Amino acid sequence: MLTSLKNKTLPIISITVFILLLSGCKIFPTPSSHNRYKVIVYFADINLMFLVPVTYYITEKSIGPREALNCLVSSETPDKNLCRLFPVDTDLLGFEMDKDGIASINFSANFKKAFACGGTEGNLLLSSINYTLSHFKEVKGIKLLIEGKRVDLLGDLDLKGNLPIERWKNLFLTGKESRVLGEDNRATLYLLEPNTSLLVPVTCVFRDSKQLPLLAIQHLSRGLDEEWASPTLPAGTEVLSFNVKNDIGYIDLNSTFLNLDKNISPEIVINSLSFTITEFDHINGLHITVEGKDLQSYSSMKLPSILSRPGVINELVMIPIKESCKEVKTWFITRCFFEEIYL
Repeated sequence: MLTSLKNKTLPIISITVFILLLSGCKIFPTPSSHNRYKVIVYFADINLMFLVPVTYYITEKSIGPREALNCLVSSETPDKNLCRLFPVDTDLLGFEMDKDGIASINFSANFKKAFACGGTEGNLLLSSINYTLSHFKEVKGIKLLIEGKRVDLLGDLDLKGNLPIERWKNLFLTGKESRVLGEDNRATLYLLEPNTSLLVPVTCVFRDSKQLPLLAIQHLSRGLDEEWASPTLPAGTEVLSFNVKNDIGYIDLNSTFLNLDKNISPEIVINSLSFTITEFDHINGLHITVEGKDLQSYSSMKLPSILSRPGVINELVMIPIKESCKEVKTWFITRCFFEEIYL
């Protein structure tokens, strides 16, 4: 399968390159591997309901929280159904970390415009910064500055204290579960954002904390009672058994799992399972069987015996092209053109 995939790659890319050259754009070479880094940033959906992670490849001398934040501030969204939250002409003026892991972030004055009307947009903007920095373990909290001055109030948001880094992304509370105290009953599911076909983490609260991994997997097949979070597993998929041994989750699914939805790629399904299960601190990998038999491939996707947590999510390759090209400033190519994952 990998050979045929590569054979399909060249004409697709060649045609795209040819079109861009005809339009007067010069494509620069792909950055060399020693200075090409992966960074995960968070954009809002167009309805401002939740935040979607996107992996970019950027060229820097080194990668750290500052570079990730700068990518979030300056990048355009890769999909029309995602929304950039930073006001136009907002600049990152400075970024410093103290010995306690508190990141002091200094924005230009335009940053305040996102909070002029209060409400959802400003909250999502702060969360997008928070979620982006959560991928760096050294960052423990956030202190905001505008033009070098400490900010205590933005719109109706009280920022007198440092903002802690949030573990639970896109916390979804509804019904009786919303009244469950503490965090022991929470699990983060990776569901499908239907407009973009991208995975989105959604933190749900369950009443039964003893079966959290099992309940999480079941919801990947059922979805939520919301249009913005669709199931990733084929309808009718059931968990026959689940147990954890030596930090590996062993899951046995019924044969309905093999009936892949034609509109969902096998990578989405497998990544959804891997991300969801490895969100639990005591689980570092996943072994899948279908009615007792090892799953060695899923549709066209080959699988190892143990699935590790993927290093990237909603992966894009960003290739810079000539700035004078007005029609297109960034060419995005999905990873699936180049290689299969989990080989």
